[in-house]
Amino acid sequence: METLLQQLTRGNALLLIIVLGIGGSFQSGYHSTELSSASPYIQSFINSSWFHRYKEPPPPRTITIIWSLIVSMYAVGGLFGAFSVKLITGTLGRKKAMICTSFIAIVAGGIMLTSKGAKSYELIIVARILYGFSSGLGASSHVMYLAEISPRKIRGTVTLTSAIFLSLGKLFGQFFGLSELLGRQELWNIVLLVPALFSVVQVIVLPFLPEAPRYLFIEKGYEKACKKALQSLWGEGDYKQEMDEMLTEQAAIEAAPPKSTLQLLRDRNVRWQLLVMSVVYCCNQLSGIPAINIFSFDVFQKAGIPTDKIRYVTLGLGVSQIITSIFCGLLIEQSGRRLLFWGGYGLMSGSLLLLTVMLNLKVGVAEGRQGSGDTPLIRDVISCSLRTVPILKSGSGRERSKYPDVTRPAHFTGNASEQACLFLWEPNIPECISSQQQQQQLDKRRPSSRHGSTSASKKLIDSSYWSPYISASSIFLFTIFFCGGPGGASTTLHSEIFIQSDRLAAFVLLGMLRWLLYAVLGLVFPFLIDTLDSYCFVLFTCVCLLGCLYTFFLLPETKGKTLLEISADFKAIAVCGKSFSEEKRLETKL
Repeated sequence: METLLQQLTRGNALLLIIVLGIGGSFQSGYHSTELSSASPYIQSFINSSWFHRYKEPPPPRTITIIWSLIVSMYAVGGLFGAFSVKLITGTLGRKKAMICTSFIAIVAGGIMLTSKGAKSYELIIVARILYGFSSGLGASSHVMYLAEISPRKIRGTVTLTSAIFLSLGKLFGQFFGLSELLGRQELWNIVLLVPALFSVVQVIVLPFLPEAPRYLFIEKGYEKACKKALQSLWGEGDYKQEMDEMLTEQAAIEAAPPKSTLQLLRDRNVRWQLLVMSVVYCCNQLSGIPAINIFSFDVFQKAGIPTDKIRYVTLGLGVSQIITSIFCGLLIEQSGRRLLFWGGYGLMSGSLLLLTVMLNLKVGVAEGRQGSGDTPLIRDVISCSLRTVPILKSGSGRERSKYPDVTRPAHFTGNASEQACLFLWEPNIPECISSQQQQQQLDKRRPSSRHGSTSASKKLIDSSYWSPYISASSIFLFTIFFCGGPGGASTTLHSEIFIQSDRLAAFVLLGMLRWLLYAVLGLVFPFLIDTLDSYCFVLFTCVCLLGCLYTFFLLPETKGKTLLEISADFKAIAVCGKSFSEEKRLETKL
């Protein structure tokens, strides 16, 4: 019996998987982490561009609004990209749709590259919108392409490679953002250009690889082209079983032609599929994994990891995601999909519960240390304020300011216009005030019974010195359980529970839901942190428990089944003795 590697290397399948990955989910993963290292330099660029135009420092609120637009417009572009999946992939085909996606990413990269020289933060916003559109279209087209090239026996492993490339993109975003590489003041636009370089590779190589066989046979009716594509991908053979399966599905589609998004919502035969995938995507987005990815620096800082080591810890987190995704790809055809979902959600909820306990223990330590001006609460770390400090040149060439005690941070190395107006993000105690003023602010935070609490604080600190390590470990475990469970299996499940006539509309609908949730969580999470502090992870724990229970009781196993068999399993689902398909038959009889 052939191994998985032998099956992938008999033809061009492995090469196609790699080329699709670097232009598909890899892009989404990279864009989700690229801003973490470049953000202070982009904000400095916004500040200097404003000063260059108007010869005065920008108001702090203006910089905050511009920065928010740069961050959020990526999700808006992704929403429109997901909405256009049916139109573009249905019109151009899977291969040309992926090439179109890469062209958009290359245009966005060119705009991003020129934004610095043009001193225009508007160009960054435009580039982010195009990057988002490219990611929204490319992520769905990528999974669809993989599902339509893979044989039934290894369909789960092949489609799960999209999750591997998503984790790989996150790792590359963190890796290129290191200060030893591109994470520097003068190279921030190059960091944001890197994904476009991978898109160039896809544009060059993908035209020489075959179109998706299922698309050629079922939608276009090209039987010979389909067989030729199968042989190019998987080696010589007659592929009679695969052709017969596609022929059966084509007959079913002729009886029920492709549906629009609204028609899919009204169709009771796919109601359970839509509910299951909606719950899975909601649980994935609201489980806290996007928030931990975005605010990983702050959460690790809160956990007690030294600031100069956090970037390397997050890099290790990215490596663990890739290893787990690869392991999940090898495991999914053995364990099935259902176990990965309910087991993953259950273990994720346990990790979040442990993280909540450890963060609250760390908060207790921080409150005990406030008499000596130590660690703030998590909402103080994440909720930062912007302070604009104009720096002027004195006659002797020395820097002065209207704030006499302001000192320039040692790491700041801007150009002349950037040095003219410096702004800082200030967690808790502002960095740009004098040590005397810092001491005054710390004195206000100290409890009145400072001496009485000293011994209790020491006991608390001594008894919980290990809490930072447990907190960091729980974050690692949470991420590993997600990538090895729901995060890895979601793309596989999405691609195999809808038949060909429903797949395009389903990708549009669920893609829009995913990007909408991504945008909403990015806006709401800072307010949750500010209101609930570390208890916000209790909400994420409840979401994970809901996903665990729902998938355990209502998700049928799909391993090794044809798409029509999976569709029949979903029709057989009944709650309280009733199912959607039975209701439809009853309505027809009446």
